[in-house]
Amino acid sequence: MISMNLRKTKEGTILAICDSELLGKTFEEGKSTLDLDKYKGFYEGRTVKEEDDSLSKAISSSDSINAVGKRAIESLKKAGFDITGIKTVQKVPHLQVYKL
Repeated sequence: MISMNLRKTKEGTILAICDSELLGKTFEEGKSTLDLDKYKGFYEGRTVKEEDDSLSKAISSSDSINAVGKRAIESLKKAGFDITGIKTVQKVPHLQVYKL
């Protein structure tokens, strides 16, 4: 399952998606930290399955996307995004996408 949080701001629509089981955890590797406990509220939202139409619609309509976790990244890949720029912290993938 994926937690999906869609926010509309003056600057555009921001989508935060995260593999549900990662919420509330912190990952550290070298100088990098992926704190899904402190920033849980940013990612926490509606829980959806990877194949849910609302997830694919949110991905295609968002101006920026923050994705954490293998399933979240795979959802971006299935939507046609280039995921070669992913970063990992303790093998947890993270990607930020900005549509220009």
